[in-house]
Order: sequence, then C-alpha cells, then structure tokens
Amino acid sequence: MAVPVARVTIRLADFTQFAGLWDEDPDAHLQKFEVTCVANEIVDNDKKLHIFPATDEVASWYGNLPTAGRITYLGLTTIFLAKFCRQGFQDRLAQQLDYLQQGVNESIDHYIQRMETILRKMENVVPSEDTQKRRLVDGLRDPNAQ
Repeated sequence: MAVPVARVTIRLADFTQFAGLWDEDPDAHLQKFEVTCVANEIVDNDKKLHIFPATDEVASWYGNLPTAGRITYLGLTTIFLAKFCRQGFQDRLAQQLDYLQQGVNESIDHYIQRMETILRKMENVVPSEDTQKRRLVDGLRDPNAQ
C-alpha cells in the first residue's frame, strides 16, 4: 500500500540567491542562509539541503552534482565553498586585509573580529602570524588623532 507524501512549502523571505559571480562571497552567502533558516525555524539539515538557494551557474552546478554530493548539508557546504571561493574572491580578501583600518568609533574588539573574519575566509592562504600581528597593529586607530 502506497502512502501519499505530503508536500511542504517553505518560504524564505528576503533571501539573496547566489549566482556564482567572481565577486560574490560564498562564505557570507552560507552565513546569511543559516541566519535566515534560524529566523524561519528551519533547523533540519535535510530541509536546508533541499532549499539551498542558488541561481545561474550555481543552480546548474547543484543540479549536476552526483547524488553522493547531496547526501548531507555539511558535505554540500564544504564542496560549495571549495567550488566557489575563486581566485578573484581570494585576491579581494587579501586586499581587504592589506587595507584594514580600525574605524573612528569602532571598538578594538570589533576591529579584531573583522580581521578574524577575513582570515577565516582566506583559509589556506592565510599570512604568517608575524604578518597578521603587523597588519593588526598598523591598522589600529591613533587614539590621539581626531
């Protein structure tokens, strides 16, 4: 006896699709997706796997993944980042790190957090610890400057 399966519709309001353009941030896309899922009370990774938002090149890539590539949400996010963290994106992160400056009213904690976010996204091309320290200090705001 066949049991009918109920179809579930899940709406994700105001969610930007990821198209795979060279200047898009795939890590930020995943973070926004996670926040949107939590806001919509979607905690089941199987559901996330099936509602993962993508258009253009990414939708085509996702559609052509072997079934094994779509077994787990964690697996999908891993291969998504490996595929779409392109050289242009990595170059842009390196440039952001080079020019990182503490904002006028920005706390040191927030400045460090911004630097850590950039370094996390850089993954395997992270500068040495000495270079990181130098860039952190160089970017600090002069407390005597107005």
